[in-house]
Amino acid sequence: MSVEAAFYFDLRSPEAYLAAERALHVLPAPCEWQPILAAALPSAETFEAYRCEQERDAAREGIELRAAALELQPLRWPAPFPYDSSFAMLAATYAKRSARPSRSRSPRSGRPSPAGARSASATTC
Repeated sequence: MSVEAAFYFDLRSPEAYLAAERALHVLPAPCEWQPILAAALPSAETFEAYRCEQERDAAREGIELRAAALELQPLRWPAPFPYDSSFAMLAATYAKRSARPSRSRSPRSGRPSPAGARSASATTC
């Protein structure tokens, strides 16, 4: 019996971004992406409770080094950070709930094709 994987993410979290990039490479098949508000979880990192500027900078540098180790593009931190992501998370939740199941898979990656994507042989008017 196989169990489908799910990836829980918060658009506010740079660590979720790193985990998302990693999930794309290590999971054997596409997984369900589920938006959550990580700050509401017990013992969650909020990125707001730094004792001083040096502690905040060290945390950012650690995340930037992990991104570099994964060979990702350099991070660009939003101003202000942390930011209010509630509207973006509402949009992600709405998109998740209103998404239709994909019927086709991308021939190169095996991942679902973007909604509305046409094949190379499709004609346009």
